[in-house]
Amino acid sequence: MNVLEVIKEEHSKLEKELQELEAIVNSEPVNYAGLIHVFNELNDFWNKHEEKEEVVFDVLRGNGFKIPTKEINFEHGELSKLRGEIFEAVNSGKEDKIIGVLRTKGVKMIEKVRSHMEKEDWILLSTPWEQVEFLFPENAGFMIKFRDKTEKMIEDFEFLS
Repeated sequence: MNVLEVIKEEHSKLEKELQELEAIVNSEPVNYAGLIHVFNELNDFWNKHEEKEEVVFDVLRGNGFKIPTKEINFEHGELSKLRGEIFEAVNSGKEDKIIGVLRTKGVKMIEKVRSHMEKEDWILLSTPWEQVEFLFPENAGFMIKFRDKTEKMIEDFEFLS
């Protein structure tokens, strides 16, 4: 499986996590233990996934592909802010605050993540693997030199568990 396919597969896994979170948001009463578990899983997975995406999209853009990295990174920032607000509410332990934030910011985050993944999937679908394969050696770590950064290594593009 190539790097682009891995990212698309991870989007499928993220969608499953979003569905679980959505079920919790819409439940009465809110299952707090389930919420904390699902939100932590989503958050951990998202952080690792986002790092991969940023590297892959930077590599593609740096090699002449038209990738809206500024838009992607801006959306990553927006999503991170929403996740932070939800995390803060959950950690407050205040039921009314948690429910209020979940039903506003949580719903907004779920919608934004879905929209964001759809945009990225469109980019990945329109990127012919045959033209970029040489940039991403299979089954090995690879080094990427960013123009104004030091080298960054991504060791493993296996599925996140």
